Amino acid sequence: MVMERNINIDHIDFYNINLKTAFELFKISTELINSYDVLRRVTSEIIEDYSKQNCRYLELMSTPKAF
Repeated sequence: MVMERNINIDHIDFYNINLKTAFELFKISTELINSYDVLRRVTSEIIEDYSKQNCRYLELMSTPKAF
């Protein structure tokens, strides 16, 4: 999906996120999550990944969307 939209994330160090990078990631996610189906898939995969790490509480936030 990132490649289809010509979005480059190679420069992002996902193990060292600062405020500037966080806002960049919010912008990218807003561009990529553009339908209910994509939102549902991303949310399910995030929950699954955290569940495998024995996470018991997870709070997800997103910008308002039409769907």
